[in-house]
This record gives sequence, C-alpha cells and structure tokens, in this order.
Amino acid sequence: MPNVLIDSDGHVSERDEVILDYLPEPFTGRRELLQRPIFPLGDNFHRMAESLLDGRKGEDRGDEDRSALPIWQDLMDESGMKWSALYPTRGLYIHEWHSPEWGGAVARGYNDWLYDAYVSKDSRLKGIALLHLHDINAAVAELRRCVLELGFEGVVLMCGGLQQPLGDEHYFPLYEEAQRLDVGVAVHGGAAAALGGETATALWKVRAMSHPSGQISSFMSMVNGGVLDTFPQIRLAYLEAGCGWVPYLVDRMDRVYYGRGARLSSVLKQSPSDHLAEGRIFVHAELDEKMLPVVAQTASREDIFMYASDYPHEPWSEMIKELDEFVERSDLSDALKTNTLSTSAQRFYHLDEDGNRTGPRAHAANGQ
Repeated sequence: MPNVLIDSDGHVSERDEVILDYLPEPFTGRRELLQRPIFPLGDNFHRMAESLLDGRKGEDRGDEDRSALPIWQDLMDESGMKWSALYPTRGLYIHEWHSPEWGGAVARGYNDWLYDAYVSKDSRLKGIALLHLHDINAAVAELRRCVLELGFEGVVLMCGGLQQPLGDEHYFPLYEEAQRLDVGVAVHGGAAAALGGETATALWKVRAMSHPSGQISSFMSMVNGGVLDTFPQIRLAYLEAGCGWVPYLVDRMDRVYYGRGARLSSVLKQSPSDHLAEGRIFVHAELDEKMLPVVAQTASREDIFMYASDYPHEPWSEMIKELDEFVERSDLSDALKTNTLSTSAQRFYHLDEDGNRTGPRAHAANGQ
C-alpha cells in the first residue's frame, strides 16, 4: 500500500425512498412520487442483473449496503486513505429529467442527504455538489449553498443528457461562481444516450465507450469554447475515463488550432497542448494504464493525474491489489506515483493531505 492515499472519485448509492424525505416542498415526503424513479436509470441495462451475469458473488448485497457510512469508514481505516471525494451514482443521470423545477429539487434533496448521511459525520468524506443545469441561475445558487452552507469541496458536471455542450456560454455563470468560490469543476460520465449507449446491446459496450466518448466531447467543447481562457483560475477534471485518450485528442486539436484556427484564435489565447501543460486540467488515471507515462510526457507534467477508487462500483479487494501493483511499477517515476495517489487530488480540490482547505478559501476563512 502507498504511504499516502487520496481518493479523487468515490461514490455513494442514493436510494429513492431515502432521498424522498430530503426533497424540498412541494415534494417532501410525497410517497406517490415513488411510483416512478426519483433518479433516472441512465441506460437500458439492469445493473445488478448484469453484474450477476458477469459472475458477481451471491453474498454481495449490492451498492446500497457497500456504500453505507460504516463501510466507508472501515475501508478508509483499513487502507489508511486520508480522504475521499464523494460523487453520486444514479444522480449522474439527473439531466434525463428535463423539468428544471423537478431536476433542481432532486439535486437539492441529494445534496442535503449527502451532507446529513456522510459529510457531517466524518470529515474525511468530502461532498461534491450535484446540480441540474437547465436553469443555470438556480444551479449557481445551489452551488453557492453547497459550498458556503454545507461545506462541499467541488461540483460535478455530467457529459451526457445536457441541452448544450459544456463549452457553451450558457454555463459561464456557473464557471464564474466555481472560480469565485475556489472549487474544482469535475466532469463525470453520465447518461449513455447520444454517446453510443443508445444502440448498445451489451453493458460492456456502454462501460467501454460512454465515459471516454463523453469526456472527449466535453474536453474539446470546454477548451475550444474558451472556458480556461475566460476563467484564468478555474480548475477542470475529467473523471473515470482513464487518461489514454488525452494525447490523441490534444494532437488533433492542436492540428486544427495551428492549421485552421483563424476563428479559434479569437477564443483561445493559447493552444490546447499549452492549456494542458499549464496544469489546470486534471484527468483520472487507471492504475494499470500503460499509457500513463506517455500522457505525462505529452502533457509535460506529472501532477495532473488522479487516483479514483470508484468504490463501491469496484470491489475493494481488487483495488487493494491494483494499488500494490501500481506502487511496484518500474515504468513510472516516484514523483508520478506520488502525484497520482495523493498530490494531484490535493491540487485539484485545494485541500491538503489531511483534507483541510488551502488556497483562497482557506485565506478567506482566516480573514486574510
């Protein structure tokens, strides 16, 4: 096991019957809402049925039990994990709800539940705000509430199910607020529709392609849309798709920027590869990814790659094995290993090793 371990992307399993009591009025406790799912399903696959077909052991009780607070605490105690950023599961599909009133209520109910069930109970568990982005002004207000009142440490945006791509100026008020609040903006896979998942006949096709295809389109949209140029302090992360896609995409984007970028140059003050080298773009890295040292060389940085447990979506026993093997990899520098397992997450979230705030938020709290 590594000396210091920080989890940039763990998960909780939100259940409709529990979230129901956290919904704001006029939805609070209205059990007739349970006639349909509170959270959309995301794709056309029954996840537990598919897991059983894939050989999951019968004694496994499902994500709901494995992500309970005592289980998370035992896992962190066993591994020595310093802290974990907690992301939703079914909440990642929230934009399949087109009603801003309902979507916003579900997001607020989830955030209040996450605070009550996890964040307020253990300081090692960090809240990441879930937003419904169709009403951007309401989303900005909810992000502000989550950070200032609930103490959350970031915001998650999904790369599927949206009405506009993430580089659209529709989202600029949210990026401005994230920059002002000094919280990282994480892009995570969401609904598989329109990312190749709508025609998939096997779940492995969704798992293999929906995350990277969504991250590729989101990265391209946000960089080419001028998000990094417009907001010079913003930090962006692209999660749960590995990092192998980065060199190919950045090479292609650079080719357009330098060869046919007359209109792009009015938006981008520097090339996509220069933006990557600047260090405000972070990516998740699978611990067994063969491309990791190549991507680090391409980016000219070793401090933008982040470890993600993805627990409880991945068994802890497998994660322990991957961590042990990662520490022994001979093709990676010690600095790259340390950054991936801890330091990069500290840079992205602006939290130190013990989970205390750094950067502008810490200074503001201290009256500086």
